[in-house]
Formats: sequence, structure tokens, C-alpha cells
Amino acid sequence: MNRILLTLALSPFLLAACSSGNGDSGSGGGTGTISLSDTDVPFAYDVIDEATITVDRITVAPGANATSGFTTLYEGAPITMDLFSLRDGVTMDLVDSPLPAGDYRQFRLHVTSARLVLTNGNVYTTDDDTIHLTSQDTSGFKVFVSPPIHISDGETEEVLLDFDLSQTFLPIPAADALTATSYNLLPVVHVTNLGAVGGIQGVVTFDDGGGPLPVEDATVYVFHPGQTDPEDSVASTGTNALGEYTVLAVAPGTYDVMAIHGVDTATVTGVVVVTGAVTTVDIALAAP
Repeated sequence: MNRILLTLALSPFLLAACSSGNGDSGSGGGTGTISLSDTDVPFAYDVIDEATITVDRITVAPGANATSGFTTLYEGAPITMDLFSLRDGVTMDLVDSPLPAGDYRQFRLHVTSARLVLTNGNVYTTDDDTIHLTSQDTSGFKVFVSPPIHISDGETEEVLLDFDLSQTFLPIPAADALTATSYNLLPVVHVTNLGAVGGIQGVVTFDDGGGPLPVEDATVYVFHPGQTDPEDSVASTGTNALGEYTVLAVAPGTYDVMAIHGVDTATVTGVVVVTGAVTTVDIALAAP
């Protein structure tokens, strides 16, 4: 049977291929399985204490511009996704569901609530309307997929939803996340079809004169060569208490990897990612 899986799991590395965008549908006979999970692509980890989104319905459709013909993958008790904890290779299984064979180019996520807690103690929630869901219609937020997720008869496809926190929670006013009066929620999600890709992992450190120390809550960005704007990053994640990070589902190619913690930053250029392998990139932060 064909299936889709949405999952929570601790994994140092997942083979995957990243995709986002839109397009038209294709179809095939039979039934396969899609396995859907989620993880983070965070903004400035050093200002966040908590970031959660709760959904009660997940649907999928063949057409990127479809407004009907959706297949329901999950509908029921709300599922809370702790995006702040989904780093260093941690993913969350969401659902495992049969799905007709064919190509799929759009997901819909129906969000019921969200919560954001910052390091200065500021708390924003949908309960008190300091997080707004104004961009969500009755069927949920749109998530486009390109190239499409292909479901083959009798096969299971594992699909990863990569939330970009830097663009999912939008501060109002936009100048400073820590002083925002409210946030707009507009989930920006990169859809990853697990397949022939690679990954990047390593440790971020800082030397204060007594030797290198691990840096917790540093934000690590992966760029195409020469780019530096976080909004243009291919992927991003945060470091754990040991300074470790893992970036999932990076397409084969050459990249620059940047780590930022407060005003400290460092970049490693010319990082080569190959199919089926994890490239180790340790980063030593330098004071400005």
C-alpha cells in the first residue's frame, strides 16, 4: 500500500531532497504511502525560548493551485509541533497515511494555535491575539511543493516539512523581534522528499582565550556560494547545548556555511555535499 508518514524522531541524519514552489499535477494508478515529518529552519535561536504551532488537519492535493480535490492525511486531536526543539537532526513524526499513487504539489496545514516565548520574557499567543492567523483561510495555510512529491504504487515516501522560523513568525513592527508588540503567523515550509541527498553537521565553538568552548543556540545558515542574507539561505538550524548542529536534506552541491550568535559570526566557504553522505563542518566564531 502507498503511504504518507508524518513523524517525530531523533535522527542524526536523514537522506532527503528539498523542494518548494508550485506547479501542475500528475497522476498514476495504485496506492502508495507518504510519510510526513517536520523540523525547523530557525531564526536567531539566541532570542527564542519556545516556538510551537498546533494543527488539527493536514491535507494534500495534486495541483499547486488546487482549491478542491484534497485528500485528508490527518484530521483529529490537535498536534503540537515544538519547533524550537526540532534541531540537530530531531524530527517529529506527524502522520502515516495511505495515498493514491501520483504527483502532489500542495499541502494545507490548518493551524489552531501558536505560541512564541522570547528570552526577554515576552510571550505571544493566538489566545490573546498577539499572534495573528489572518492569512489562513478555512482550509489552512498553503504549502507548495516543487518538484512534486511522487507516490508510487506499493511504495512509501518519507516527506519532511521544514519550518523556517525566521519567516514563519513575523514581528510587528519588524525592526526588532524582542520589542515586537505582536506577530503575524505565516508558515514558510520547505517540503523535503526523502531521497538521494546529503547533509551537513558539525560543532560551533568560540575561543575566549582559554580554549574553544561550545556555543549553544547559535544559528547556522547554509547558502549558495557568495550569498549572506539569511532570507536567501538554503537551510538553517540551531546548535544544542554541546554546540552541535545538523542540517537535514541538502541537495548535492557546493555551499557556504555561516554561524551567528549575537554579534559573533564566522563563515566556512566551499563546503561540498554529496549524495548519501554527511559533510562535517566545524565553525569557530570570531568576535567582530
